[in-house]
Amino acid sequence: MAALLVAGPVAAARPASAATVIAACVSRSTDVSSAPLDPGDNNNEPETVTFNGKGTINCLDLAGSLLASGTTAFSVTIPADRCTGDMTQASYTGTVNWSDGTSTTGTYTTFEERSLKGVSVLSISGTTDAGSTKFPGYKASITGLSVGSGCGTASGETSKSQDTVVTFSSI
Repeated sequence: MAALLVAGPVAAARPASAATVIAACVSRSTDVSSAPLDPGDNNNEPETVTFNGKGTINCLDLAGSLLASGTTAFSVTIPADRCTGDMTQASYTGTVNWSDGTSTTGTYTTFEERSLKGVSVLSISGTTDAGSTKFPGYKASITGLSVGSGCGTASGETSKSQDTVVTFSSI
């Protein structure tokens, strides 16, 4: 379970004098790739692949009570992805539609993925858009595990599932 750490009120807008708010959430998602990764005898050659995914996100307060929940949608294009190796370049955008009707959209500029036969450790960070109605202009970090199957098989890897911790912090 993740906890939401609050040093001030959570609000749609963040005045300059407001206290810093840090939110830690858990997210579970799945995605589908635009092309199979490492099909057949590809020998783990790098490929340009786009993954489009969706999932859920839940934020808890320090007492363990649900503070915010929603659905996620994201797209990431990796110019040299493979089933085993390090990937550090990607174009990643994501949106959270919170159950209270607010939303958070972000473009993430730092992307690191270390993979071994389709199991990856992820580290992604960037800034949420200023037009977001929850956590606008905040720093966002995503860390976690991504698991795919099919690397090296005739059909290749075509989907992955992720369990991640998403952290929003004021800049």
